[in-house]
Amino acid sequence: MNRDRKILLTILFISVLISLSVINLTILNDRNARNQSTMAALENQYTRLQKGGREIPPEILSEMEDLIEGEKQKYIPVEDSDPYKLGLEIISLLEGRGIRVVQYKTLDLKEGYLLEFTVSAQASPFFSFWRDFSEKGTYFHIPYFSVRNERDGLSSTFRIGYAAYE
Repeated sequence: MNRDRKILLTILFISVLISLSVINLTILNDRNARNQSTMAALENQYTRLQKGGREIPPEILSEMEDLIEGEKQKYIPVEDSDPYKLGLEIISLLEGRGIRVVQYKTLDLKEGYLLEFTVSAQASPFFSFWRDFSEKGTYFHIPYFSVRNERDGLSSTFRIGYAAYE
């Protein structure tokens, strides 16, 4: 290679390096500007949130506390739950509507208990039982519920327990 070519290649190499450096600096400057504007917007929102804290009027706070207490009362404390009392109550409601209890058993679980019922009935009394039972004002835990249509009505198996508030 002759001397002129070496000089031209060196100049070309240096100009490419300078061009890439300028492009890189332009891109980095643009990213930095975007980051600065994003940070400014976030700081603005943060200061607005700090200044915009609203006081809740005492009467609304009192209403909210009353609603929470009302909801808590629909749960049964674990120590007050009695599976036998619940079982007798459900059996009484079922038989009072002409629903035949085929099988009833208590399942002891590590987190509590469940009552398992297998019943057979006509559809109207069965769903009437569930409507009236759900209107009792107490929450129940029903992790399993199956209904099968049969020739002479329906049969159902369900597991039920109190919904406990901890």
